[in-house]
Amino acid sequence: MDMKEAYMEKKQLLEYINKVFELEAAIYTQNEIIKKIDNELYELNHVQYREKESYYSYEEKREVDSSMGFDIVCAMIIGIIASIPMGIPFGFLIYLFTDANHPFILGDIATFIVMAVVWLPRKISEENWKKEQNDKIRYENMKNRKMVEEANEKVKRHNNGVVNYNENLHKEVIAKNGIYIPYKEKLIEIRDETKRILEKFYDKNIIYPKYRDIVAVSSFYDYLSSGVCDSLEGHEGCYNKFDLEVRLDTVISKLDDVLDNLDQIKKNQHTLYLEMVECNERLSGLSQSLRELSTNVTGSVEEIKMQTAKAISTQQQTNAVLEYYGQEISRNVDAIKWLDMSGFIAGDNRW
Repeated sequence: MDMKEAYMEKKQLLEYINKVFELEAAIYTQNEIIKKIDNELYELNHVQYREKESYYSYEEKREVDSSMGFDIVCAMIIGIIASIPMGIPFGFLIYLFTDANHPFILGDIATFIVMAVVWLPRKISEENWKKEQNDKIRYENMKNRKMVEEANEKVKRHNNGVVNYNENLHKEVIAKNGIYIPYKEKLIEIRDETKRILEKFYDKNIIYPKYRDIVAVSSFYDYLSSGVCDSLEGHEGCYNKFDLEVRLDTVISKLDDVLDNLDQIKKNQHTLYLEMVECNERLSGLSQSLRELSTNVTGSVEEIKMQTAKAISTQQQTNAVLEYYGQEISRNVDAIKWLDMSGFIAGDNRW
Protein backbone atom coordinates (compact mmCIF):
# COMPACT_ATOMS: atom_id res chain seq x y z
CA MET A 1 0.00 0.00 0.00
CA ASP A 2 1.52 3.37 -1.04
CA MET A 3 1.32 6.52 1.10
CA LYS A 4 -1.66 7.90 -0.80
CA GLU A 5 -3.67 4.75 -0.23
CA ALA A 6 -2.66 4.68 3.44
CA TYR A 7 -3.69 8.32 3.78
CA MET A 8 -7.06 7.65 2.17
CA GLU A 9 -7.63 4.64 4.44
CA LYS A 10 -6.81 6.68 7.55
CA LYS A 11 -8.98 9.56 6.37
CA GLN A 12 -11.91 7.27 5.75
CA LEU A 13 -11.39 5.53 9.11
CA LEU A 14 -11.37 8.91 10.80
CA GLU A 15 -14.61 9.82 9.03
CA TYR A 16 -16.12 6.54 10.15
CA ILE A 17 -15.03 7.06 13.77
CA ASN A 18 -16.38 10.61 13.64
CA LYS A 19 -19.74 9.37 12.34
CA VAL A 20 -19.93 6.73 15.06
CA PHE A 21 -19.04 9.28 17.71
CA GLU A 22 -21.68 11.70 16.42
CA LEU A 23 -24.29 8.93 16.62
CA GLU A 24 -23.17 7.88 20.11
CA ALA A 25 -23.23 11.50 21.26
CA ALA A 26 -26.65 12.02 19.68
CA ILE A 27 -28.09 8.99 21.47
CA TYR A 28 -26.60 10.16 24.75
CA THR A 29 -28.11 13.63 24.33
CA GLN A 30 -31.47 12.24 23.23
CA ASN A 31 -31.59 9.93 26.25
CA GLU A 32 -30.73 12.83 28.56
CA ILE A 33 -33.52 14.95 27.08
CA ILE A 34 -36.00 12.08 27.42
CA LYS A 35 -34.95 11.63 31.06
CA LYS A 36 -35.34 15.35 31.62
CA ILE A 37 -38.85 15.28 30.16
CA ASP A 38 -39.71 12.22 32.27
CA ASN A 39 -38.53 14.03 35.40
CA GLU A 40 -40.58 17.08 34.45
CA LEU A 41 -43.66 14.92 33.88
CA TYR A 42 -43.15 13.12 37.18
CA GLU A 43 -42.90 16.40 39.06
CA LEU A 44 -45.91 17.76 37.19
CA ASN A 45 -48.04 14.80 38.16
CA HIS A 46 -46.94 14.98 41.80
CA VAL A 47 -47.38 18.70 42.38
CA GLN A 48 -48.63 19.86 45.76
CA TYR A 49 -51.77 21.89 45.57
CA ARG A 50 -52.24 24.43 48.34
CA GLU A 51 -54.94 23.90 50.93
CA LYS A 52 -57.50 26.42 52.08
CA GLU A 53 -57.51 27.65 55.64
CA SER A 54 -60.53 27.17 57.87
CA TYR A 55 -62.56 30.17 58.94
CA TYR A 56 -62.50 31.23 62.58
CA SER A 57 -65.58 31.12 64.75
CA TYR A 58 -66.41 32.32 68.26
CA GLU A 59 -69.12 31.78 70.83
CA GLU A 60 -70.57 34.89 72.40
CA LYS A 61 -70.68 35.01 76.16
CA ARG A 62 -74.17 35.06 77.60
CA GLU A 63 -75.22 38.13 79.51
CA VAL A 64 -76.24 37.87 83.16
CA ASP A 65 -80.02 37.72 83.52
CA SER A 66 -81.54 40.94 84.83
CA SER A 67 -85.05 40.60 86.39
CA MET A 68 -85.49 43.78 88.41
CA GLY A 69 -89.16 44.32 87.58
CA PHE A 70 -90.13 40.70 88.05
CA ASP A 71 -88.20 40.51 91.33
CA ILE A 72 -89.94 43.66 92.68
CA VAL A 73 -93.39 42.28 91.90
CA CYS A 74 -92.52 38.97 93.51
CA ALA A 75 -91.00 40.74 96.50
CA MET A 76 -94.12 42.84 96.97
CA ILE A 77 -96.36 39.79 96.90
CA ILE A 78 -94.09 37.89 99.27
CA GLY A 79 -93.71 40.99 101.46
CA ILE A 80 -97.44 41.49 101.74
CA ILE A 81 -98.03 37.84 102.58
CA ALA A 82 -95.08 37.72 104.99
CA SER A 83 -95.98 41.03 106.65
CA ILE A 84 -99.33 39.68 107.89
CA PRO A 85 -97.91 37.26 110.48
CA MET A 86 -94.72 39.28 111.00
CA GLY A 87 -96.72 42.52 111.50
CA ILE A 88 -98.52 41.19 114.62
CA PRO A 89 -95.69 42.21 117.00
CA PHE A 90 -95.58 45.70 115.48
CA GLY A 91 -99.36 45.98 115.70
CA PHE A 92 -99.32 44.95 119.36
CA LEU A 93 -96.71 47.63 120.14
CA ILE A 94 -98.77 50.25 118.31
CA TYR A 95 -101.83 49.13 120.27
CA LEU A 96 -99.98 49.46 123.59
CA PHE A 97 -98.29 52.82 123.03
CA THR A 98 -100.63 54.69 120.66
CA ASP A 99 -104.31 55.39 120.22
CA ALA A 100 -104.15 54.68 116.47
CA ASN A 101 -107.03 52.93 114.83
CA HIS A 102 -106.39 49.58 113.26
CA PRO A 103 -103.03 49.00 114.94
CA PHE A 104 -102.49 45.58 113.41
CA ILE A 105 -102.98 46.90 109.86
CA LEU A 106 -100.48 49.62 110.64
CA GLY A 107 -98.14 46.91 111.98
CA ASP A 108 -98.40 45.02 108.72
CA ILE A 109 -97.64 48.20 106.78
CA ALA A 110 -94.69 49.01 109.02
CA THR A 111 -93.34 45.48 108.58
CA PHE A 112 -93.66 45.76 104.81
CA ILE A 113 -91.83 49.12 104.81
CA VAL A 114 -89.00 47.75 106.95
CA MET A 115 -88.64 44.73 104.67
CA ALA A 116 -88.60 46.99 101.59
CA VAL A 117 -85.99 49.31 103.13
CA VAL A 118 -83.74 46.33 103.88
CA TRP A 119 -84.22 44.39 100.59
CA LEU A 120 -84.50 47.13 97.97
CA PRO A 121 -80.94 48.62 98.28
CA ARG A 122 -79.43 45.15 98.08
CA LYS A 123 -81.48 44.44 94.98
CA ILE A 124 -80.48 47.73 93.38
CA SER A 125 -76.80 47.01 94.15
CA GLU A 126 -77.14 43.54 92.62
CA GLU A 127 -78.73 44.96 89.50
CA ASN A 128 -75.99 47.54 89.14
CA TRP A 129 -73.39 44.75 89.36
CA LYS A 130 -75.27 42.79 86.72
CA LYS A 131 -75.35 45.86 84.47
CA GLU A 132 -71.58 46.32 84.82
CA GLN A 133 -70.98 42.66 84.05
CA ASN A 134 -73.25 42.79 81.01
CA ASP A 135 -71.50 45.93 79.76
CA LYS A 136 -68.18 44.07 80.00
CA ILE A 137 -69.63 40.99 78.29
CA ARG A 138 -71.08 43.10 75.46
CA TYR A 139 -67.72 44.86 75.00
CA GLU A 140 -65.81 41.56 74.93
CA ASN A 141 -68.32 40.07 72.49
CA MET A 142 -68.00 43.10 70.23
CA LYS A 143 -64.18 43.00 70.41
CA ASN A 144 -64.08 39.24 69.73
CA ARG A 145 -66.54 39.61 66.88
CA LYS A 146 -64.39 42.30 65.28
CA MET A 147 -61.22 40.23 65.72
CA VAL A 148 -62.84 37.16 64.17
CA GLU A 149 -64.24 39.22 61.28
CA GLU A 150 -60.78 40.69 60.58
CA ALA A 151 -59.16 37.25 60.84
CA ASN A 152 -61.77 35.74 58.52
CA GLU A 153 -61.20 38.53 56.02
CA LYS A 154 -57.52 37.52 55.91
CA VAL A 155 -58.54 33.88 55.55
CA LYS A 156 -60.86 34.85 52.69
CA ARG A 157 -58.07 36.71 50.87
CA HIS A 158 -55.70 33.79 51.48
CA ASN A 159 -58.22 31.24 50.21
CA ASN A 160 -58.92 33.33 47.11
CA GLY A 161 -55.18 33.31 46.46
CA VAL A 162 -55.10 29.54 46.99
CA VAL A 163 -57.92 29.06 44.49
CA ASN A 164 -56.12 31.19 41.88
CA TYR A 165 -52.81 29.41 42.52
CA ASN A 166 -54.37 25.95 42.25
CA GLU A 167 -56.28 26.88 39.10
CA ASN A 168 -53.13 28.24 37.44
CA LEU A 169 -51.12 25.22 38.59
CA HIS A 170 -53.76 22.86 37.21
CA LYS A 171 -53.70 24.69 33.88
CA GLU A 172 -49.89 24.42 33.84
CA VAL A 173 -50.04 20.68 34.56
CA ILE A 174 -52.55 20.15 31.75
CA ALA A 175 -50.62 22.31 29.29
CA LYS A 176 -47.23 20.76 30.01
CA ASN A 177 -48.58 17.21 29.85
CA GLY A 178 -50.20 18.04 26.53
CA ILE A 179 -46.96 19.56 25.20
CA TYR A 180 -44.29 17.33 26.73
CA ILE A 181 -45.76 13.92 25.92
CA PRO A 182 -45.96 14.37 22.09
CA TYR A 183 -42.48 15.91 22.00
CA LYS A 184 -41.15 13.04 24.08
CA GLU A 185 -42.80 10.46 21.81
CA LYS A 186 -41.30 12.12 18.74
CA LEU A 187 -37.84 12.19 20.33
CA ILE A 188 -38.11 8.49 21.26
CA GLU A 189 -38.89 7.81 17.61
CA ILE A 190 -35.78 9.77 16.53
CA ARG A 191 -33.65 8.11 19.23
CA ASP A 192 -34.71 4.63 18.13
CA GLU A 193 -33.85 5.48 14.54
CA THR A 194 -30.45 6.82 15.64
CA LYS A 195 -29.80 3.56 17.50
CA ARG A 196 -30.76 1.55 14.44
CA ILE A 197 -28.32 3.52 12.27
CA LEU A 198 -25.54 3.19 14.87
CA GLU A 199 -26.06 -0.58 14.86
CA LYS A 200 -25.60 -0.54 11.08
CA PHE A 201 -22.26 1.19 11.57
CA TYR A 202 -21.18 -1.27 14.24
CA ASP A 203 -22.37 -4.19 12.09
CA LYS A 204 -19.51 -3.36 9.72
CA ASN A 205 -17.26 -4.67 12.51
CA ILE A 206 -14.68 -1.94 12.13
CA ILE A 207 -14.61 -1.41 15.90
CA TYR A 208 -14.08 -4.35 18.26
CA PRO A 209 -17.22 -4.90 20.43
CA LYS A 210 -15.37 -4.12 23.65
CA TYR A 211 -14.84 -0.50 22.54
CA ARG A 212 -18.33 0.28 21.24
CA ASP A 213 -19.23 3.14 23.52
CA ILE A 214 -19.03 6.92 23.48
CA VAL A 215 -16.01 7.18 25.81
CA ALA A 216 -13.75 4.84 23.82
CA VAL A 217 -14.86 6.12 20.41
CA SER A 218 -14.29 9.76 21.41
CA SER A 219 -10.75 8.87 22.49
CA PHE A 220 -10.14 7.05 19.18
CA TYR A 221 -11.21 10.20 17.36
CA ASP A 222 -8.77 12.27 19.41
CA TYR A 223 -5.91 9.83 18.67
CA LEU A 224 -6.59 9.64 14.94
CA SER A 225 -7.33 13.33 14.35
CA SER A 226 -4.24 14.43 16.30
CA GLY A 227 -1.97 11.95 14.47
CA VAL A 228 -1.07 10.07 17.68
CA CYS A 229 -2.41 6.89 16.06
CA ASP A 230 -2.96 5.86 12.45
CA SER A 231 -5.08 2.75 13.03
CA LEU A 232 -7.23 1.00 15.57
CA GLU A 233 -5.17 -2.17 15.92
CA GLY A 234 -1.53 -2.92 16.56
CA HIS A 235 1.06 -1.90 19.12
CA GLU A 236 0.64 1.79 18.30
CA GLY A 237 -3.06 1.57 17.55
CA CYS A 238 -5.99 3.21 19.31
CA TYR A 239 -7.00 0.08 21.23
CA ASN A 240 -3.60 -0.33 22.85
CA LYS A 241 -3.23 3.37 23.68
CA PHE A 242 -6.72 3.61 25.17
CA ASP A 243 -6.19 0.51 27.35
CA LEU A 244 -2.86 1.88 28.54
CA GLU A 245 -4.31 5.28 29.44
CA VAL A 246 -7.18 3.62 31.29
CA ARG A 247 -4.70 1.54 33.34
CA LEU A 248 -2.67 4.67 34.09
CA ASP A 249 -5.85 6.62 34.98
CA THR A 250 -4.95 9.14 32.30
CA VAL A 251 -8.45 8.78 30.87
CA ILE A 252 -11.74 7.86 32.52
CA SER A 253 -13.44 4.93 30.84
CA LYS A 254 -16.85 4.92 32.60
CA LEU A 255 -19.39 7.48 31.47
CA ASP A 256 -20.84 7.98 34.96
CA ASP A 257 -17.36 8.80 36.25
CA VAL A 258 -16.85 11.16 33.31
CA LEU A 259 -19.99 13.10 34.24
CA ASP A 260 -18.84 13.37 37.86
CA ASN A 261 -15.37 14.61 36.86
CA LEU A 262 -16.01 16.76 33.81
CA ASP A 263 -13.21 19.24 34.46
CA GLN A 264 -10.74 16.38 34.88
CA ILE A 265 -11.22 15.13 31.29
CA LYS A 266 -10.89 18.56 29.69
CA LYS A 267 -7.26 17.96 28.65
CA ASN A 268 -6.93 14.23 27.92
CA GLN A 269 -10.47 13.57 26.60
CA HIS A 270 -11.08 16.86 24.88
CA THR A 271 -13.63 15.73 22.29
CA LEU A 272 -15.73 13.99 24.93
CA TYR A 273 -15.48 17.03 27.20
CA LEU A 274 -16.73 19.39 24.49
CA GLU A 275 -19.62 17.05 23.71
CA MET A 276 -20.68 16.81 27.36
CA VAL A 277 -20.59 20.60 27.73
CA GLU A 278 -22.58 21.05 24.52
CA CYS A 279 -25.07 18.42 25.67
CA ASN A 280 -25.65 20.23 28.97
CA GLU A 281 -26.15 23.53 27.16
CA ARG A 282 -28.53 21.95 24.67
CA LEU A 283 -30.44 20.23 27.46
CA SER A 284 -30.88 23.52 29.31
CA GLY A 285 -31.98 25.38 26.18
CA LEU A 286 -34.46 22.73 25.06
CA SER A 287 -35.94 22.47 28.56
CA GLN A 288 -36.53 26.20 28.55
CA SER A 289 -38.08 26.01 25.07
CA LEU A 290 -40.48 23.29 26.16
CA ARG A 291 -41.55 25.37 29.16
CA GLU A 292 -42.16 28.36 26.89
CA LEU A 293 -44.24 26.23 24.53
CA SER A 294 -46.63 25.37 27.37
CA THR A 295 -47.26 29.04 28.23
CA ASN A 296 -50.76 30.37 27.48
CA VAL A 297 -51.94 27.01 26.17
CA THR A 298 -55.57 26.12 26.93
CA GLY A 299 -57.74 23.05 26.52
CA SER A 300 -57.78 19.51 27.84
CA VAL A 301 -54.69 17.30 27.89
CA GLU A 302 -55.93 15.26 24.93
CA GLU A 303 -56.80 18.37 22.90
CA ILE A 304 -53.37 19.91 23.52
CA LYS A 305 -51.64 16.59 22.73
CA MET A 306 -53.51 16.34 19.41
CA GLN A 307 -52.67 19.94 18.49
CA THR A 308 -49.01 19.45 19.44
CA ALA A 309 -48.67 16.15 17.57
CA LYS A 310 -50.19 17.78 14.49
CA ALA A 311 -47.79 20.73 14.77
CA ILE A 312 -44.82 18.35 15.07
CA SER A 313 -45.83 16.15 12.14
CA THR A 314 -46.79 19.01 9.81
CA GLN A 315 -44.13 21.43 11.08
CA GLN A 316 -46.75 24.15 11.31
CA GLN A 317 -44.64 26.07 13.80
CA THR A 318 -40.96 26.72 14.33
CA ASN A 319 -39.25 26.50 17.69
CA ALA A 320 -35.92 25.43 19.13
CA VAL A 321 -37.13 21.90 19.88
CA LEU A 322 -38.42 21.25 16.37
CA GLU A 323 -35.22 22.74 14.93
CA TYR A 324 -33.23 20.31 17.07
CA TYR A 325 -35.41 17.40 15.91
CA GLY A 326 -34.87 18.48 12.30
CA GLN A 327 -31.10 18.53 12.83
CA GLU A 328 -31.16 15.06 14.35
CA ILE A 329 -33.24 13.64 11.51
CA SER A 330 -30.98 15.30 8.92
CA ARG A 331 -27.85 13.93 10.60
CA ASN A 332 -29.32 10.42 10.61
CA VAL A 333 -30.11 10.68 6.91
CA ASP A 334 -26.59 11.91 6.13
CA ALA A 335 -25.04 9.15 8.25
CA ILE A 336 -26.91 6.33 6.50
CA LYS A 337 -26.12 7.86 3.09
CA TRP A 338 -22.43 8.06 4.01
CA LEU A 339 -22.46 4.46 5.18
CA ASP A 340 -24.15 3.22 1.99
CA MET A 341 -21.75 5.13 -0.24
CA SER A 342 -18.57 4.19 1.59
CA GLY A 343 -16.85 1.47 -0.40
CA PHE A 344 -14.08 1.23 2.20
CA ILE A 345 -16.48 0.06 4.86
CA ALA A 346 -19.02 -1.87 2.87
CA GLY A 347 -18.70 -5.61 3.27
CA ASP A 348 -15.90 -5.40 5.81
CA ASN A 349 -16.54 -8.08 8.45
CA ARG A 350 -13.66 -8.35 10.90
CA TRP A 351 -15.35 -9.62 14.02
